[in-house]
Amino acid sequence: DLESREVLEEAIAGHEGTVILISHDRAFLSGTATRIWSWADGRFEDYPGGFDDWQEWTERRRAGTAAATQAATQAATRAAEAKAAASQPAKPASAGISKNEQRRREAEMQRVEARIQEIEARVAEIEAALGDPTLYAAGSDPTRPKALAAERDTLAPELAEAYAAWERLGDELAGV
Repeated sequence: DLESREVLEEAIAGHEGTVILISHDRAFLSGTATRIWSWADGRFEDYPGGFDDWQEWTERRRAGTAAATQAATQAATRAAEAKAAASQPAKPASAGISKNEQRRREAEMQRVEARIQEIEARVAEIEAALGDPTLYAAGSDPTRPKALAAERDTLAPELAEAYAAWERLGDELAGV
């Protein structure tokens, strides 16, 4: 009941030692927990913060993992499309551009694709780092998460520009 829970919360708050508690009562955990050990992927994860902070961190990590998976899938799809496009016979010179210009654009497209892969890989690394509990552990650099998030945010427009260039080059090579 509510009254018993409040008495227990007060007792735990007044206790100077360590208390290991297991509960499904989120309000109780929010009011008492100062460190969270959660069981995930067959191992314990240690989060040095309260229950509400841990929930927020877990959601960010899930979103980051989903974003990294989506980025990897998109990269694989684009690579397969590019490989399929490269295996098709070249358009005749009558398509409007010379063979030299076509080769130049194909080389530029390969450079853009490589840059897209670099950016996506770095974003995935950042997302993985932001999802690592040791980044937020006591004694770690408190400015590191903010710096990683800022780097990720600066890569987003660069990635969008690279996608736009890749699409433009693809359209030019397809004669669209």
